[in-house]
Amino acid sequence: MVNEEESKGLGQTAPGLKRKGGQTGNTILLGSCIFFGVLAIFWDSIEKYMMSLSGAKSCPYLMGETDGKDGHRFVRYTNGYILTGLRGSGSFATEFAVDTKTGRFVDHSNITGQSMIVDLDGALVTPGLVDPHVHFLSGGLALMEKAIDAGGMESIGELQARLKHVVAKQDDWIVVYNYKGELGTKEWLDESTGNVACVIFRFDFHQMLVNSRVLQDSNITKDSKDPIGGSIDKDVHGNPTGILCDNAMILVTQRMPRPSVDDLLGALQQAQMYAFSKGCTYVHDMGRVSFVEGDFASFEDLQNIYIPAVDSGSFLIRMQAFVSLKAWEGMASMVDAIGNQRGTLSFGNVKDFYDGSLSSRTALMHHAYQDDTEHPGNRGIRSVEDWEEWLEMIQNADNSGLQIGIHAIGSRAVDEVLDVFENSTTQGGHRIEHAQHISGLHVIERMAKNKVSVTPNPLHWVYDKHVIPTRLHEADAKYSYPLKEFAWHAVQMGLASDWPVADLSPWDTLEAAIDSRNPHAMTFTDALWGITRGAVLIGNPHAEVGLIQHDMLADFVIHDSADPKSIKQKSSKYDVIDLVPSSVLTPSKLNEIKRILQARTGVKKTYIAGACVFGCS
Repeated sequence: MVNEEESKGLGQTAPGLKRKGGQTGNTILLGSCIFFGVLAIFWDSIEKYMMSLSGAKSCPYLMGETDGKDGHRFVRYTNGYILTGLRGSGSFATEFAVDTKTGRFVDHSNITGQSMIVDLDGALVTPGLVDPHVHFLSGGLALMEKAIDAGGMESIGELQARLKHVVAKQDDWIVVYNYKGELGTKEWLDESTGNVACVIFRFDFHQMLVNSRVLQDSNITKDSKDPIGGSIDKDVHGNPTGILCDNAMILVTQRMPRPSVDDLLGALQQAQMYAFSKGCTYVHDMGRVSFVEGDFASFEDLQNIYIPAVDSGSFLIRMQAFVSLKAWEGMASMVDAIGNQRGTLSFGNVKDFYDGSLSSRTALMHHAYQDDTEHPGNRGIRSVEDWEEWLEMIQNADNSGLQIGIHAIGSRAVDEVLDVFENSTTQGGHRIEHAQHISGLHVIERMAKNKVSVTPNPLHWVYDKHVIPTRLHEADAKYSYPLKEFAWHAVQMGLASDWPVADLSPWDTLEAAIDSRNPHAMTFTDALWGITRGAVLIGNPHAEVGLIQHDMLADFVIHDSADPKSIKQKSSKYDVIDLVPSSVLTPSKLNEIKRILQARTGVKKTYIAGACVFGCS
């Protein structure tokens, strides 16, 4: 952890920061280079097929059935409340059309010949929703119940009772995740689990509690030192309490059983269908967490899970796949060999951690945590182990044309990562993941100037709003979750969940973003942009999705609603809606939309490239 004394004299600039240039390269990932080199030999012969998977105009990959019947090429959707995702006068429509041959939106007024008519019966329609920061396979594994989900448990007593029941049936490695309460210490866990290895992850995956069996097997003792970028919590006598944070978790996770290829393929299918049920058609996958699964797990998943799934036709969702920064060479070789897209899967992005999380008190702040009585002066951690090596990887990834996303939650972490992007990279468009606490508006102005994108997590604010006032110094808390400030300063932004830390539900993310209890809440239009086109642009500005607009790929969602007439408008959380009135969007129609938004109950149907992937009849 960084305490008051250790931070003196460091100022605003990260230690070891150097200027642009100086590419020397690390050891090449030889196996990956050979694999993709061989693949490149055959690439020309399958390029046309792969273009069809991408949704190219000539022959899109339609995953499910379209609504076109009896040979009708065009489908017209009428009588709807359609939020196009566009800003300005084109933000609302009552109908749209899809060309089932190309999988694209078309101008319904220019359709010649017969077309299929689908009456939306007043349903709300939006572009396909986007979540620009998820851990897709981790979420899928959770859905497969490969571990105990403690998300609904409110006390250690409740968790303890569940563990005692599981121990009676399982004799090794009990894994619990998504616990939101205080973890306590190993003593209560020992009582519940005995000699069965048990690990409990906090919901943010930046802290864990393990029992004595795991401490012993992992050789974590009184003499163990904190690794760089992590901490081993100890009691007043110097004995480990069982609490491990961030990089210290690797001491345990490297010994845990790994999911099989079949498990991961199953997780992919589970995650896809869950995303579609939420209206989510496009995700940016940050991969399985490096300090839980290892530095190269995300790159291995890209090669062994995602690409084979594309080739087999079972990869349906649109995805921008990130891999660990340490795998930058393999990623660069892959892009050089086969380009950066394969079907609906895109790649060419790397990601790393700079600090921890607020709930674990490991996010790197400018001031000490106010409620950390056991570690006075604690300002959080830096996850970077070797500055010179890390900066060299940043520069090499940048010089290779890869997009870089760096996890930075604390105010000081955000400042230091921004320094790195300003001084050690040459291309714009890199990302600060989360960016939850900002030291001032000048930082946001720097982000806009340097074209640095952000992925704030409004659903995290729902968890954090109760602890921010007592946990953070007022200077660190002043610009926590500054959503409207990002929008006002035109910072490129996508609103994310960080699934499975929070639910993969972009609409819930939107509702949290406009929650008026947050003094930094944003407008409805900006929030809708943040879960549609805006979230697309921060990962792949060339992707033709995120809007209901002519010639764009036809990804859209038909939402389910209760009877709007039963909703009292005065209680609407959407009173801040700022759609621009037009000849189509009259004041009375605007009031109707407010009622429709209030009445929304979920997702009825989800479409990708004009084909139904969820809710299909």
